[in-house]
Amino acid sequence: MALTYSQIVSTTLKNYTKLFDNIFKKYPLTEKLLAAGKVDDQDGGEKIFIPIEYAANDTVGWIAKNGTISTDPQEIITGAEDQWRILAGTVLFNDLEGMQNRGSKAIVKLMKAKIKNLEKAMTKNLAESLHTAQTGQAMNGLPDIVSTSGDLHGIAVSDAAAWASAYANDTSEPLAIIDMATAYNTVSDGNDTVDLIDSSQTLYEKYESLVQPQLRFTDSRTADAGFKQNLTYKSAVVVLDKDCDSDRMYFLNTDYLYIVAMSGRKFHAFPAVQASNQINDVVKVVFYGNLMCSNRWMQGMLDGRTA
Repeated sequence: MALTYSQIVSTTLKNYTKLFDNIFKKYPLTEKLLAAGKVDDQDGGEKIFIPIEYAANDTVGWIAKNGTISTDPQEIITGAEDQWRILAGTVLFNDLEGMQNRGSKAIVKLMKAKIKNLEKAMTKNLAESLHTAQTGQAMNGLPDIVSTSGDLHGIAVSDAAAWASAYANDTSEPLAIIDMATAYNTVSDGNDTVDLIDSSQTLYEKYESLVQPQLRFTDSRTADAGFKQNLTYKSAVVVLDKDCDSDRMYFLNTDYLYIVAMSGRKFHAFPAVQASNQINDVVKVVFYGNLMCSNRWMQGMLDGRTA
């Protein structure tokens, strides 16, 4: 028995499993977070929760041969929590279009084209949101995380001094290598260093001109994902991100950045349903998640810089 138009819509979407990876691999920041294994699946809960360290264990110290070791209780770990945010979109399949594109192969091609269009729209929205301060129902962005004063994940900087970026410098002047060195060194600690410098096109090209006489290297991981023109600074990959504000460079340690997603809702396509009083099938696609940080101190930013 031949499949009906509605059955083709439902079965094709059920088998379309690459939407999540496709969306995350379109832009350098999301690709880096995915490559670092920082997509944290959580089964649910009223809010997103991640543990954070906010103080050092102060029982550590030098003692005499018969000296005593402190056994004082240590309050060093607390929890950061934030809201689940929902990114959603729909794809509409009109019955007439389906009949005009007769045959299952033709219908599948039409459906894939529409899904691809939705994928591009959700990708663009996600990338823009990651570079925009949180407002309304949107997810957290880098401006929320790389801040020396703003509260984040329900924790106030006034309650934990280390719960702030170690370096967020806003100075209106041309970008210089010494600026990058200061930002990189301030938020790095030993081998725990910045691994991604997310840059606007303006500052990326400025940095490129500053190192033009030197050999330039491409990071193989991001090159494999299609970003073949990346530079490096020390051990960090420098990427051109067109969603980054024109006067900014973010110095990120992605070991402490997480895209948290709810299991089963990572760009999940619901079964197609027929729209009321219309000859359309509608598919809703949703992502439940947020951008989380477990250590703001090791995230930095240069702001106000020009070419």
